[in-house]
Amino acid sequence: REMVEALQAIAPTYVTNVESIEDAHSMLGQLGELLDVAPQATALSAAIQSTWADTPTRATRVAYLIWREPWMAAGDRTYIHSVLNHLGFDNVFAGREARYPTFSLGELRALAPERILLSSEPFAFSQVDVDRLAADLPGVSIDLVDGELFCWYGARMLPSAKALSAYVGTLLGKSLTV
Repeated sequence: REMVEALQAIAPTYVTNVESIEDAHSMLGQLGELLDVAPQATALSAAIQSTWADTPTRATRVAYLIWREPWMAAGDRTYIHSVLNHLGFDNVFAGREARYPTFSLGELRALAPERILLSSEPFAFSQVDVDRLAADLPGVSIDLVDGELFCWYGARMLPSAKALSAYVGTLLGKSLTV
């Protein structure tokens, strides 16, 4: 709050709280109005929505991990969760009180995800982490994923929707042109 108030003293300030794909579209519209580029913002939002509409879905229980030591995941009330839902993924960390819950590997095992997504941000997971989790959770598919695709909203949603469509298509065994 203090930083926002300090910024407001020297410049116009706009604060967002994007927790879903719908929130991101609303933010685009608001920014379009604030910056006097509403037609361009509306066109961008429509292009993103059209691309998202063509995204295949894959019903899979997933854990989207964002940190290690302590282990942390994306829970619900996050943009990441909204993207996962849109892709048909069932977030095993939904329903937790914390938006980004911490957990032990034993808790993760008990949640029985079919697939674990290891994000490149804010913590850059590596093949070492894949190997460690694979040893602790045999039979679970583990992917290193580009965190920007799952958590950057705004104008980045258009290329992300295309890339995520291709990713899910690969999981479904379909070759998709994006």
